[in-house]
Amino acid sequence: MIDVYALIALIMSAVSLILIAFCFYYVRQTNDKLRLLTKALNDVGISNEKNTLAIDEIRAGSIGMGQVIQQIKLNTENELQVLADKHAELAMHDPGSKLYNRAAKMVAKGASIEEVMLECEIPRAEAELVISMRKL
Repeated sequence: MIDVYALIALIMSAVSLILIAFCFYYVRQTNDKLRLLTKALNDVGISNEKNTLAIDEIRAGSIGMGQVIQQIKLNTENELQVLADKHAELAMHDPGSKLYNRAAKMVAKGASIEEVMLECEIPRAEAELVISMRKL
């Protein structure tokens, strides 16, 4: 018959082999999972770098667009000022507008229709029109 101690040693050896096999299987599974997680982490890192570059490009484009818009605004303001100056210059050279501006100033100071007609050399109807416009 087989000795009890030998049987226990045989059973222990079998259990040890099973545990060792299980440990190897577990280590292999863990290594596979670690490899997958490492790859996923690398993919996320690459994706993060791409997103950072895209955000930087968008930011740079936005800054560039802001500068272009600012330049367009400055150009428009300059052109508007030039046009306003030209308009004022034309108004000063227009003899008819001088008369009406003078008539409006006289009416603002309280001049009568006859005074406006004589000073500005405009007809009665136009003097009345200037007075009525001034009252509005």
